[in-house]
Amino acid sequence: MARVLCLGDVNVDILLYIDSLPPLGGEVLASKSTVAPGGAAANTCVALSRLGVDSGIIGCVGDDALGWALAEDFRREGVDTSLLAKRGEDSTGFVVILVTPGGERTMLSYRGANRLLSPDDIDEEAVGRAEVLFVSGYALLEETQRSAAIKAIEVAREGGVRVVVDMCYSLAKLGLEEVKRRVGFVDVLLTNEDEARFLSGTGDYEKLVGVLAETVYVKMGGKGSVAYRDGEIAEKPAFKIDAVDTTGAGDAFNAGIIFAGLLRLSLEDSLTLGNAVAGYKCTGRGARHLPNLEELIIFLRNRDENRIALLLSKIRER
Repeated sequence: MARVLCLGDVNVDILLYIDSLPPLGGEVLASKSTVAPGGAAANTCVALSRLGVDSGIIGCVGDDALGWALAEDFRREGVDTSLLAKRGEDSTGFVVILVTPGGERTMLSYRGANRLLSPDDIDEEAVGRAEVLFVSGYALLEETQRSAAIKAIEVAREGGVRVVVDMCYSLAKLGLEEVKRRVGFVDVLLTNEDEARFLSGTGDYEKLVGVLAETVYVKMGGKGSVAYRDGEIAEKPAFKIDAVDTTGAGDAFNAGIIFAGLLRLSLEDSLTLGNAVAGYKCTGRGARHLPNLEELIIFLRNRDENRIALLLSKIRER
């Protein structure tokens, strides 16, 4: 049984590593390319599975070779695919990612079959048995996926399942009231600085607490992260790393925060864990350069986070 269900996009990532972005109508040659599994919810789900958390994906792929390959990849990663739908009306979603020196990425997306997830695909019993429902903000943009996501959130709330929502730029731009209408009040909101600025209307991100969520985490890239909960504020700088590729860093951070929540860690320790999973990810290429529990422990020890490393070591030994 999945402790965490992740609802959202399942894609193929096509990564091209280039020296600079071309001008409009121009052309550049890539020095390296990679084709790999991706998708915001899918990346978070796999990251959790590698950390030893029983995880399942709720999403939709095309009834095509890419869709079948992604399903098989989930199974290799130990992810429950019983709630992964397949549709023949559209192709599996994909993203072309342009990665420039320093690891910054520019993305061009085709959501494809992701949008076809239906409320009928939501297994209410499975959602009600989970401990956490994670919903990617992209799943709240278009029908019928949006209705499916809203149904899953409602079922989770009724069953006392913790609801975690990751904002996306397109959703945040709709404004606070529209986001409240679509999402309602959730346990945890994950957002980046631009999204939090759109939602708050100012730089006062703490005002989102009690309005959209009980706890709000703000991802600040190379600056680190900050969290707010009922008058409590915690902030942690990013770990010093040699960044190779930031693709999927936010998804990795999300997994770290969800993992920390399952361990009942403090806000500050949760940020440390989120930053660590994201930092590890950025040291390698692609969204799936993700640590297992042993690799995460080593990453933390090498950066003098021995107390949390020891805690994770005790979990590993169980």
